[in-house]
Amino acid sequence: MHSDLDRIYEGAKDLFLRGEHDRALDRFKSIYEVDCTFRDVAEIVNDYYETAHREWLTKYETRFQHTTA
Repeated sequence: MHSDLDRIYEGAKDLFLRGEHDRALDRFKSIYEVDCTFRDVAEIVNDYYETAHREWLTKYETRFQHTTA
C-alpha cells in the first residue's frame, strides 16, 4: 500500500514543481483520504486551506526542490 502512496506522492511533487499546483493538490488530497498520516500530506492539505495561496506555494516549492534531487 505504501509503495502506491509513495508513487502518488512523488508524482504530486513533480506536478507541483512543474507548476501544476491544482493537479498536485488533488493527488495529495487523494492520499489524505486514504491515510492522513502519510508523510506530510496532512500538513500540505491543511496549509492549503489555512494559509495564503502565495505563502503555500512558496513553502512547498522550497521544500520539494530540496527533497527532489
